[in-house]
Amino acid sequence: MAAENIETRVKEIVCEQFRCGKNEAQPDTSFIKDLGAGSLDIIELVMNLEKEFTIEIPDEEIKRIGTVRNLIRCIESKKTHARPPLPVSRNSIRKLSRVSLKVSTKTHC
Repeated sequence: MAAENIETRVKEIVCEQFRCGKNEAQPDTSFIKDLGAGSLDIIELVMNLEKEFTIEIPDEEIKRIGTVRNLIRCIESKKTHARPPLPVSRNSIRKLSRVSLKVSTKTHC
């Protein structure tokens, strides 16, 4: 996902959750001071964003987010440093299927 798409989507989710206009979700907007967010509001926001972007934000990082800009940067860094899935060869799939067949054909008493 491109950086501008991440920024747009984060702002949309922030606006939905805090019921604010797009002009209120500016980069320097503070979740606590400007949007009146409590700790549970921020945790809920992070959970929604983790689900949306298929990332995980550790608790230590949540404490440092504070503003919309920092949240966007955090998500962008998670998306750019995400590990790609490991390729699976046909041979490894065949080996796994043989192992599962052996296990499933054994009789257990």
